[in-house]
Amino acid sequence: MNKLIDVQLAASVWSLRQVLEPCRGLSEEQFNRPLDIGPPPHTLQSTLAHTIGAMFFFADNFDRKKFTPPPTFNARKTSIEGLRSLLDEAELALRSALDRFLQASGGDLDAPVFWPFGNTTISAAQALAQVFDHTTHHRVQCLHMLKKLGVSALPEAYPLRWPGPEVTRPA
Repeated sequence: MNKLIDVQLAASVWSLRQVLEPCRGLSEEQFNRPLDIGPPPHTLQSTLAHTIGAMFFFADNFDRKKFTPPPTFNARKTSIEGLRSLLDEAELALRSALDRFLQASGGDLDAPVFWPFGNTTISAAQALAQVFDHTTHHRVQCLHMLKKLGVSALPEAYPLRWPGPEVTRPA
């Protein structure tokens, strides 16, 4: 995969994991409290589920197929552990779809991707910009929600804090 896309995807997924961690300290009521931020019903849970669900949507777009959420998505999106496992699956689905797309297009980021919203075709580069902008947009909403819920130790979940890939060092 293209190094920039690989790093962007890894940092993006890492940042969502960072946001999920402080959610463990919230009550179920807090996790599901409407806060007038994010996608309806404007809860931390719904915003995280929407963000992770969109990763599956983006994967299907790059695979040139109609979006179909995972069969267990709705049952698993209600808990933090369910969201974590869905995030792992969404990362794999998106990474795999991007690999297949880039191989098929010879790495051409001007290659067309059908985008159902707007019923249009956009370049792969534009589609990738939307993928990563979408995650960033909703991650920031989640951080704001956590702050509104009284979480004082917010994670620094942005690319400059990403620890990068694990490096195996000789003993």
